[in-house]
Amino acid sequence: MVKSPLSRLVISTILASYLYVFMEWLFYVTKPSFFDAIDLGGKLSILFKTSLLLSLFGCAVLFLLVLIGWMLSRFLSSWKVQFLAVAVPAWILAALALLTVDNFTYTLFKVGIVTTSGIGRGIYAAVLFLTFLFICRWLLVKINSESRFKDRLLGPLSFILIIISVGLVLTGHSATAVEGDDMQNASLESLPNIIILGGDGINASHVSAYGYSRETTPIMNNLAKETLFAENAFTNAGNSSGSTAAILTGKNATTTRVLYPPDILTGVDAFQHLPGILRQQGYYTVQLGVTQFIDAYNLNFQDAFDEVNGNTIQGTVVLHLFKPLGYDVAYFSSKIYKRVTDRLMHIFYIRTMKYAFGAIMEPTPESNDDSAKVARLLDLISNTDQPLFVHIHTMGTHGPTFFPREQIFSKGEEQSDLWMEDFYDDGILTFDTYVGEVLDRLAVTGKLDNTILVIYSDHNQQYLTNQRVPLLIRFPNGEHAGVIQNNVQNIDIAPTLLDYVGLPIPDWMEGQSLLKGEPDAGRLIFSTGAAYIKEINGIFMVDPKQRKPPFYQLGFLGIIDCQTWYRYDLVNHVWSSGLIFEHTTSCQKDQLLSPEQISDALLTHLAKRGFDVSSLQAEIGVSNSAVSP
Repeated sequence: MVKSPLSRLVISTILASYLYVFMEWLFYVTKPSFFDAIDLGGKLSILFKTSLLLSLFGCAVLFLLVLIGWMLSRFLSSWKVQFLAVAVPAWILAALALLTVDNFTYTLFKVGIVTTSGIGRGIYAAVLFLTFLFICRWLLVKINSESRFKDRLLGPLSFILIIISVGLVLTGHSATAVEGDDMQNASLESLPNIIILGGDGINASHVSAYGYSRETTPIMNNLAKETLFAENAFTNAGNSSGSTAAILTGKNATTTRVLYPPDILTGVDAFQHLPGILRQQGYYTVQLGVTQFIDAYNLNFQDAFDEVNGNTIQGTVVLHLFKPLGYDVAYFSSKIYKRVTDRLMHIFYIRTMKYAFGAIMEPTPESNDDSAKVARLLDLISNTDQPLFVHIHTMGTHGPTFFPREQIFSKGEEQSDLWMEDFYDDGILTFDTYVGEVLDRLAVTGKLDNTILVIYSDHNQQYLTNQRVPLLIRFPNGEHAGVIQNNVQNIDIAPTLLDYVGLPIPDWMEGQSLLKGEPDAGRLIFSTGAAYIKEINGIFMVDPKQRKPPFYQLGFLGIIDCQTWYRYDLVNHVWSSGLIFEHTTSCQKDQLLSPEQISDALLTHLAKRGFDVSSLQAEIGVSNSAVSP
């Protein structure tokens, strides 16, 4: 029996939806992505579940348009009514064609939607519209033709796909909440605002508040007297994504395995973090960073931020609609939704698509201008009534070139080389002015003494981890002001903040509260950084060919022992070590660990976090003789 046009429209919508999701799924599984950490069964489950949801949504819109067409049937001819309904599968296929062509041209010629401007954006829009009309016409012919063969093939195929998907939905499960946390609720009136303000790649040795000869931080010089001032603070990751995840989770980068794209938080790590705890207490949580590298939505922080880089949690409708099927399905769905909407908004001149990776690797005055982020923070301070938590990360000090607000130390110079010190110092001075603007706004609004202000850096200049970074924490009314001399680390920030606001510190946080006094002088600080980074399809990521056991994307492992740093290069299997520049607290020789003890500590640290260290045991043993602090 020949099927009716309506039933064929439903089948077309289902098959178009499955084809669309399959092609996007194929795009992600064949390049470095969050799928790397998921087994084949999990990947297929995500494919079918996401396809089912898009099919259901497409069919719902289809029936709505059919109903509208039926209501307008006395005013419209039959083909116009059918055209209205056929627009659903046609639009899905046209969007798929747009993405496919964009992927192809960018891979081969480095030209795509993101690189277009001016009239080029409109040309893409015109081609998309013509493609849509062509597919509509083609579908109109197909749904009105008499093809028993296609009816017998495509109908059962769509039915089988739906049955498989429903079966996976009914039998599958994913983590959807933080496990093992019984958080007590605090009164909203008693909760202070929390602002974590970071500058990328700042060495404490270039900060005048830390004794640098140049006056790079006059604002922080004065502020330091009112802060809990860490003289010897260190990062836990040499990459911004890894450091951000470490700060916000209170976990080492070797624990979460997040360092560099395409790394994301997975499993319970996606739900265990400071912003999630604070959001449960009634905080309005915001992150102002850089898309891809410092973006909680891309890093898969679940139930964490109300707003990230201009996107609101209310705006990520897909993430919330699909969440009941598991965070993995919701995350994939939100990614493919954003991929197409970003391009559509770009070509229709609604919103310019930003090339975040290019901005990081080849900074420009525009990409290094943090004024919009700071302006948003100032607006939040002035206009947010509920307790506010903001993580803001500025890029003016990132390098390798710098575009300071004003040239003071580099006056009369041009950037003829990379990493020029005078321009770097000017970048730090610009960061210091942002600190001043935040303090001024807090004072004007009367919120200064109801706000915790944390000033930090994510890692050392040029992505190193073996030198000091700034860490200053101003509590309301200047409470806890003083100097911490022993080593602290960025993963101490989250437990310190929870301790101050009176919330229990979860067992899964690996840092410790700095309100408990001086940390143990012998506490080891671990760090790591990514290796094998390359450009793939216009995106800088870890090379998937090198991302393999036993150490995956890890390029080095670092240990700080009092005033001594150690680093083991996992690529070349070489130890190096030395004294930390201008470290202010020296341990006695008999208090320091021997090279053999450092090796044992490193192996133990990795083994406890699920790494296979068997291959490393022999290598480290051979290399110990090269360690000479």
